[in-house]
Amino acid sequence: GTITSYEIGIVDITESRRAQETLQQSEQKYESLVNNIANVIYSSLPGVNGTRIFLSPRWEDWTGQSIHDIYRDEQIWLRAVHSEDAAKITKAYLEASTQGTDYCIEYRLVHKNSGQVRYVRDHGVAIKEESGRLVMFDGIISDITEVKNLELELRQSREFLSELIMNAPVPILVFNKDHSVRYANPALERLTGFTYSEIVNYGFPYPWDVDKQRHSPLGELTSSREALYQKKNGDRFWVEIALVIVKDQLHEKFFLETWNDITREKQFAENLRSYANLVTSALENERKRLARELHDETIQSLFCLCTDIGNCMKDDRLPPNVRQELKLILDRTGGIMNYVRSFCHEIRPDIIDRFGLVPAIKLLVEEMNQHNGLACQVEIIGEMQRLPSDSELALFRIIQEALNNARKHANATEVKLNVIFTGSTRM
Repeated sequence: GTITSYEIGIVDITESRRAQETLQQSEQKYESLVNNIANVIYSSLPGVNGTRIFLSPRWEDWTGQSIHDIYRDEQIWLRAVHSEDAAKITKAYLEASTQGTDYCIEYRLVHKNSGQVRYVRDHGVAIKEESGRLVMFDGIISDITEVKNLELELRQSREFLSELIMNAPVPILVFNKDHSVRYANPALERLTGFTYSEIVNYGFPYPWDVDKQRHSPLGELTSSREALYQKKNGDRFWVEIALVIVKDQLHEKFFLETWNDITREKQFAENLRSYANLVTSALENERKRLARELHDETIQSLFCLCTDIGNCMKDDRLPPNVRQELKLILDRTGGIMNYVRSFCHEIRPDIIDRFGLVPAIKLLVEEMNQHNGLACQVEIIGEMQRLPSDSELALFRIIQEALNNARKHANATEVKLNVIFTGSTRM
């Protein structure tokens, strides 16, 4: 009964220890990952309630619900779902459980204390046995609040722009890159009478174009221009057009035009121009009448007076002092006659009606050189041509005023005038 020896067995458990340490490290890493990941990770049983058997701690931050309370009450997690989305979730879970399929749904979570609403995307994967029987779902819930807010802002922005364009008081057109009509707002129909259905996808020339032969104005890429168009009933109207190039998210190019109806302004300008022409014509006619009367009456009377004075001076019986006085009167009368003749030419040069602009300019320059002490030179460049009488008269008045300004205000002593005739632009 006496123990005489011991037998001791030594087993190498290094690998086992290492495996345990590795497993422990893996579990720590997994726990750290689950606790710190920005999303919610869960496992749930099949069924309409989606009973949670595992839920990562991030759920508490998002909803204010305790994880332990959720494990005790399988219904409690559904209370964190927005009331308007609860039916959608239960339906999705029921279909996935019945069919054994994955699911992906979006809904809102509401924090029970702060009331903060969070948009989430819930993606669950069906876990099955080898036999195909559905065991559970593993899922991940991602916070998509920022994306949803951006989508909401974008949608509101698009709705605002759409409402703005729809209710804009001026016509707005959008053209595709092939210059076909992509969109037209109601203001275009009010102005032209063409409905949206009549012009959408319509290419150049457009129904409102007066000149059907010219190229598409979109190719000119001018930021602003004026155009004469016609309505559906044939009436014509003027618009001022602003053109910009826009690109969508795919960098597709479009042309956006806005029209401003300037028909009344054009008519007013035309009426004003006609009125100015009438006033100018009346003024020139009055000048012509006054010049003719001065020439036919005043100058003739002065000429007769000079003749009478000259005849008186031929009388040898006149005393020398009287003859001298008559000589002074004759010189003064001749000077007055020359002044009146020059004045007649200034207010209405008869030569411009008879011989044209260039001879009138040359005579004007000659008189300037003789009576105003101004050294003026005129050079005619190109083939001289007659212009419309109104144009010749207007140009003559411009040149006349320029020379007078140079003499009176610039104190010029020398002026050079070039008259250039070229092709369609004659001066």
